[in-house]
Amino acid sequence: MTAKNYFLPIIAVLFLVVVYFFNSALQPLYADEPTRALCTLEMIISDNWIPTINGETYLNKPPLYNWILIPFFKVFGFKEWVVRLPAIISFLLLGLLVYYFNFKITRQFLPSFFTSMAVLTAGNILFYSSLLGHIDALFSVIIFSSFMLAYLLASDKKWAILFSITYLLCFVGFMLKGIPAIVFQGFTLLTAAFFFKAWKQFFSLKHVLASLWFILPTALYLYAFSQEFPILDFINNLWEESSKRTVIQKSFWEGVKHIISFPFQFIIDTSPWSLLLFIFIDKDLRDVVKKNTFLRFCFLLFLTNVLVYWLSPDNRARYVLMLYPLFFTIIFVALFQIKKNNLSDWINGAFKIPAYLFPFIIILAAYYYQSYLQFYTLELLLVFALALILLFFTFYKKSDGLMLMIFLLCTIRLGMDIIIIPERIKTSEYTREKNEAHEIANITKGKSLSMYCSNLHHNSTFYITLARFELLKIKTKPSQYQKDEFYLIPKTLITDSLNTTYYYSFVRRFGNMPFALVKFNNEFPRSLK
Repeated sequence: MTAKNYFLPIIAVLFLVVVYFFNSALQPLYADEPTRALCTLEMIISDNWIPTINGETYLNKPPLYNWILIPFFKVFGFKEWVVRLPAIISFLLLGLLVYYFNFKITRQFLPSFFTSMAVLTAGNILFYSSLLGHIDALFSVIIFSSFMLAYLLASDKKWAILFSITYLLCFVGFMLKGIPAIVFQGFTLLTAAFFFKAWKQFFSLKHVLASLWFILPTALYLYAFSQEFPILDFINNLWEESSKRTVIQKSFWEGVKHIISFPFQFIIDTSPWSLLLFIFIDKDLRDVVKKNTFLRFCFLLFLTNVLVYWLSPDNRARYVLMLYPLFFTIIFVALFQIKKNNLSDWINGAFKIPAYLFPFIIILAAYYYQSYLQFYTLELLLVFALALILLFFTFYKKSDGLMLMIFLLCTIRLGMDIIIIPERIKTSEYTREKNEAHEIANITKGKSLSMYCSNLHHNSTFYITLARFELLKIKTKPSQYQKDEFYLIPKTLITDSLNTTYYYSFVRRFGNMPFALVKFNNEFPRSLK
C-alpha cells in the first residue's frame, strides 16, 4: 500500500484517540469505578499493600489493579480522569495488539485495521466501557494476548514456551480478577490441544512444570496474604464472587431467559459491526472460514470461552470484551475475501446510509431538544459540520462505507463527549452524591467521622475519604462510641432525638434510604445497643 492509502486509517486512529480521552475528567466516578478508586485511596492513606474498604479487608478482587492505580494517583493526583486513565490506555493497547496479531498472522493490512477499529468502536466499548475505569479493559489485554500466543506457539509446536507464557499471563489475570483468569486459561489450552491434536503435549510433564509459572507466584501471594487475613475466607469469597452470576446461584427461568437473550444482547453490544454477520449467508464465505486455519481456531476459541458467559444469567457485557477481537477477526478476514461483486457493493452502500441520515437526525434533535441544546450551540455546530463533511464523502463514488462508519461513530462519540456528558452531569445522581460528600467533609473537617450500623455507596465514601484523607470506618458496637465524633446513620435507626444533634440530611441512592450526619450527645441511642 502507498502512503496515500494509509492516510485515512491514520486520521481515523487519531480521531478515535481524541474522543477516547476528551472530557474523561468531567463525570464523577460511577458504576464500579468508586470501588477501585476507594480501595487504592485507602491503601495509600494506610500505607498498606492489602486493599480495604472502610478499613475492612476487601476480598472481592486481588489487588493488582489497585497496585497499578497507586503510581497513577501519586503522579497525577486523585482525579476522576486518573482513575480512568489505565483503562483507556488498556483499550488502546488492546486495539494495537489486535492489529499486530492479525497482521502478523494474515499479512493483510485492511482486515487487521478494521478488526482493530471494530473492537474499539463497538457500541458497548465506544459508548460505555471506554468511559469507565474498570479492570476489564486491562484484563482483556491479558486474556487476548494469551489467545493469540496460544495459536502462534501451537502452530510452531513450541508447547513448552506456550504453556509457560500463558500460565504467567494467567497469574497476571488472576491477580486482576481472580478465578475467571483460570477459567479462560483452561478453555484456551483445551481448545489448542483439541484443535492441533496435541493431547500428548497437554498431558505431558512439560505442561505440569510450566503450570508452576502460575502456581508458585500465586502460592507466594496467598501465603503473604494469609499473614494478614484468613486465607480460606479469601478463597471462598473469590469463588462466591465468580459463581454468584452463574446458573449455580440463579433460578431455572433466569437461566433460560438469559440463554435465549444472550446472543441478541451480544449482537447489540458489538453493533454496528455485528450486522455484518449476514455475510455468512454466502456459502463461499462460510467456506473461507472452514479453509482458514486461523479463522477456524478463532471460531472454536470464541465458542468454548463464550459458553461460560452464555450460561451465566447475571452476565455483564464487559466480561466478554476479550472475545470481541475473535468475533470481528472472523468477520473481517472473511469479508475481505470478497471480490468486487454485488455483495461487496451492497455492504458499501448499506454502511453509507447512516452518514446520509446523520445531518437530518442532528437537525431533528436540535428542534425537539432545543430547551437544553440551546446551551450547546457551538458544540452542536461542530458535530453538524463534521456530519456534513461525512455526507459530502458519501457521494464520492470511491469512498468506503466501512471507513465512513468509523468516522461517523467517532463523530457521535465526540457529540456525546461535548454535549451529552456535560448535560448528564447537571442532573446525575452521582454528581449529587459527590456534592453531598463534599458538604459532609466540610462540616466534619478536623473532626472524627464514622458510619454506624450502615454503609454508604462507594461513590459517596470515596469523595468523603478523599476530602478528609482519612479512612471512613464502620462502627457496629456501642463500646466504640466516642462523644465528640460525627456519625453517618440511617434516620430510621434514630429514635432518641433528644440525644441527637443533626448537622446534615440526605438520601442514600441504594434503597432510597434517608440518612443523617449526627452527633450523639451522651451515648448511642438505646435502640442501637
